[in-house]
Amino acid sequence: MISSIFGGGEGLADGDLLDTDGDGLTDSVALDSDGDGIVDSIAMDTDGDGTFDSLAMDTDGDGVLDSVAMDTDGDGNIDAVGFDNDGDGDIDNAAFDTDGDGDFDEFI
Repeated sequence: MISSIFGGGEGLADGDLLDTDGDGLTDSVALDSDGDGIVDSIAMDTDGDGTFDSLAMDTDGDGVLDSVAMDTDGDGNIDAVGFDNDGDGDIDNAAFDTDGDGDFDEFI
C-alpha cells in the first residue's frame, strides 16, 4: 500500500529526512513541490545503496500518495510505475519496461 508506507505524507514537511528502517541512515526525503505545506512526494532509497530509486507521489493533490515510480534494476532509469486509481492505498494498475529500452511494454 502506497499511503501506508508514510501515512500518506501526513505530518511531514518539505525536506524532512526520514530513516524508515531505523538503521541511522537517511533513506527517504519528503518533498513539497508546490509549497502549499502538504508533502506531495517522497523520494526513497529502497535497496540501501545510498541512491534514491523510488518516488511516491500525490498526483491529484488530495494529500494521499497515489502513484509510485521505481528503478528496479539500479540503472538510474525508471522502469516501473504503479497507480492507485481509487484512493484505497493499493496499486490498481502498473506498467513495466521489461527490456530496458525506456518504453513501457508490460501493463497490469
